[in-house]
Amino acid sequence: SLPAEVFNRIVNLKELHLSDNELRSIPVGAFNQLVNLQILWLYNNKLTALPPGVFDNLANLEKLHLYDNQLTSLPAGVFNRLTQLTVLDLSGNQLQALPEGVFDRLVNLQRLWLNNNQLTSLPAGVFDKLTQLTHIVLSTN
Repeated sequence: SLPAEVFNRIVNLKELHLSDNELRSIPVGAFNQLVNLQILWLYNNKLTALPPGVFDNLANLEKLHLYDNQLTSLPAGVFNRLTQLTVLDLSGNQLQALPEGVFDRLVNLQRLWLNNNQLTSLPAGVFDKLTQLTHIVLSTN
């Protein structure tokens, strides 16, 4: 498990690797002090859900790797504050649906992986605000 205050004193951290740790959850305040974080690696854990607001203080985050977890859904607004994000990898999860507007604030997103999930449909206009998007992978759903 990950204590909520574990990163409180390292405010200059740019990159954080938490992959391959069998994490089942992330406490709500875990990343609150990481205001300068640019890259977050959370792949190959056992995350089944993301708490609402978990990424809200990561305004400088550019790359978020959440692939190969067990996410079945995403909370509405989970990425709303990640306006600098250019890479989002959600592949290899168990996502069955996407919340309406889930990517609307990711105005700088260039690469998006949604492959190897269980998506059966997508909300209308789900990619409409992603004007910088150059790569999207939706295979094997």
